Amino acid sequence: MCVSEKNREYPGDLETYKTTKKGLKVFIRPATISDESHLRDFFDLLSVKSIYQRFFTPRVNLSHRFLQNFVAIDYSTKMVLLVVLKQGKKEEVIGVGQYVVMDKTNMGDLALAVRDDYQNQGIGTELLSYLIHLGKKKGLSGFTADVLGENRAMLTLLSKLNYPLEKRIVGGVFEIKFFLDPDENHARENHAHEKMNEFIP
Repeated sequence: MCVSEKNREYPGDLETYKTTKKGLKVFIRPATISDESHLRDFFDLLSVKSIYQRFFTPRVNLSHRFLQNFVAIDYSTKMVLLVVLKQGKKEEVIGVGQYVVMDKTNMGDLALAVRDDYQNQGIGTELLSYLIHLGKKKGLSGFTADVLGENRAMLTLLSKLNYPLEKRIVGGVFEIKFFLDPDENHARENHAHEKMNEFIP
């Protein structure tokens, strides 16, 4: 993707501090073009299981081209957030979340990863919540996510959202969709109820 310098302007107003349910204070900010080394270190420290659950493959080639997918972004059609621990001027990335906007549907396709030694501390919850918040501000219709059936943590995280989820499973992968507009959710629930009634004598 070719990203213009204008669209690459760093949205510093999106930087925020959050405290997780386990009391961990983290800094969440958009990724920048200079974060390639941070992301290389992050992905290099993920277990094979975490890599597989994020990319559906046990290994990824941490090449410049691969890492550019996370840092050469326009903050509009693609948003990548980093969860950071700050120690003075030093930053350590412990979580990465993103959405990519699909033009035809105005939906954001979600994906998250949290470093193994920081899992189960509420980082995924804060990251997902902030991505949804940004999607609302952008005017997205909703979000989609493809989640492996074995990825119970992500499935549980999504199930706790205050949005009705549409789910189907294809080849061991849950294809999940939810809408941010309550009226859209209500209309789709009524449609599903009507379709179900067609099969009730």
